[in-house]
Amino acid sequence: MEASLQLEAKATAHSVRRFVVLLKHRRNEMPPASEVSPQAAIPQNMKSKSALWTISDKEFLLRAWKQISKRNKLSKGLDNVTIKVFKSRLDENLADISIQLRTDSYAFNKLRAHAINKPGSAKPRPLQIASVRDRVVMKAIAIFIEPAFRRFDLECSFAFIKNRGVKSAIDHIHCLVEKGNNFYFEADIINFFGQVDRKVLWRMFSSRVRRQTSLLPLLEKCFNLELEDLESHELEFQNLFLGADSGIPQGGVLSPMLANFYLHEFDRRMLQHGFNLVRYADDFVVMCDTLEKARQAHDLAKQTLKTLGLDIHLLGVPDSKSKIGNFSKDHLVFLGVRFEGKEVLPADKIVKRFKSKVEEVLKPNSGTSLFKTLQRLSNLINGWGKCYKNMRVVNIYLELDTFIKTAVEKYLEQLGVRLLGRNHRKQMKFLGIPSLTAMVEYARKKT
Repeated sequence: MEASLQLEAKATAHSVRRFVVLLKHRRNEMPPASEVSPQAAIPQNMKSKSALWTISDKEFLLRAWKQISKRNKLSKGLDNVTIKVFKSRLDENLADISIQLRTDSYAFNKLRAHAINKPGSAKPRPLQIASVRDRVVMKAIAIFIEPAFRRFDLECSFAFIKNRGVKSAIDHIHCLVEKGNNFYFEADIINFFGQVDRKVLWRMFSSRVRRQTSLLPLLEKCFNLELEDLESHELEFQNLFLGADSGIPQGGVLSPMLANFYLHEFDRRMLQHGFNLVRYADDFVVMCDTLEKARQAHDLAKQTLKTLGLDIHLLGVPDSKSKIGNFSKDHLVFLGVRFEGKEVLPADKIVKRFKSKVEEVLKPNSGTSLFKTLQRLSNLINGWGKCYKNMRVVNIYLELDTFIKTAVEKYLEQLGVRLLGRNHRKQMKFLGIPSLTAMVEYARKKT
């Protein structure tokens, strides 16, 4: 009996050892949990923090880094770390952010106050700039929650939405006109980004992400970022940022999503009442088949925006941004373009703004080298010219090429340099300055 029990025990032990060996072998053949699904890669004690665990993954942060704007390599926050410097230690920086997020020790920096010249206005535009590391975190959050907010992007909204934009909005307006909507009500929301009630927005927004409980504390910090102490700045500069603790920060990573989300109710109500709304951020136009409907669109828009704590400019006031007109006769100006029948061309204020930017770049006392100045000018011309080259711009581009040539000659003369010869295009080409007119010619050949 005893011998039989010993044999049975040995057999059982042998079976257990064999099972363990088989299990180890099976594990070696299986792919990592992270390759099976993101959720499978989360440790049991982090199940309740799955959202935070996902965005804090180093690969996810790298994805966010790739999507933040890098047009200005010297852009920086209050910590003085530029995009260029951050990139030089990218791997270490992302690893640090990941650890801090997962240990609940990540702290956002205060926003840097910065003002830029606003062409056509004597008052500069105040910007609140986050540090590069904070932009990466906020972009990671935006990428994670964006799919859940797509349903708030109705067909009338064209800003900050993938596969939509200015061209799509312009095409949609032409389509509505072809269907007989020859009258319009045009307006923009007064100080939209500054007037949004941040507390109301947070209640609305947090209710939509309440299931992602691990993200809520981080999101709330994003909503309540503080501006730097402005006491060391001049009073005039300080006044630009009055009320900076309210509204949606202009240029913020989450701002585009928040803007569209806050205006969803406006979009919904306008469409619900049968109006052909075309909205691009805080600018919008309503295309109507009668003048009376255009007036009704104005009344409903004003009433709906009032419930959101927002307002539009008065009708009938000289130079007001709120207008009712006839598309064929009054030539709608919207999104920086002037509609003339089926054709569009840059609006006068856009051309004026471009000229101001050229003059700003070509300031001889800017402290920028000749090479960098001409490079900046080239980038400006290329970006602006390609944006409008398919419109009716031949005469505008010819006039602007002459303006650019004169401005460059004046800039060089102030540096003690004089251009020789009469072939202006060759002179500009030698300096690396592109021709706007040549862009139109190239576009025609391509067509």
